[in-house]
Amino acid sequence: MMTLLDLNNLSIEHIQLLERIVDEIMEDYHDLIAQIHKRADTGIYWQVNNLLSRNNYISALFDDLCCLELVKRIDAHKNITTIIVKTPEQKKVLARYFKNQNKHINVRNGLKSRFKTLLKPGYDFLRNIHWSLVYLQQKNTCRKKLIPRNRKITIIDTFFGA
Repeated sequence: MMTLLDLNNLSIEHIQLLERIVDEIMEDYHDLIAQIHKRADTGIYWQVNNLLSRNNYISALFDDLCCLELVKRIDAHKNITTIIVKTPEQKKVLARYFKNQNKHINVRNGLKSRFKTLLKPGYDFLRNIHWSLVYLQQKNTCRKKLIPRNRKITIIDTFFGA
């Protein structure tokens, strides 16, 4: 009888199931992203967004979808009373899912997620200050003259997978 599922600390059996889920939903995920891309703004932000990357493992959305599918499959076969999730977004989706299924499963954030939520704004602020100072120190106005004006820029998406 299983009572607790911690998505931050999966068993070997659950990791293997998650790897199978990744392989199964990867093509559907690519189709979803292609459909979103057709409807979305084609501005530069969208083009460099990590959703469009061929490396699915850097996409938080892909990771969330895989984890949600893992929970659904484990719940279908085992009795879960509590789920510890990685992100607040996962918590919200799972809580709504179980409410629609009329199941009373406690979904909560992990300790790491709670600390990230509390400390992230301060960390981001300090990181922005740090990098602003670094960039100001390295500023060189002569480099503007070296940038070609009327040439297209090609963005290359490269990653190395294991």
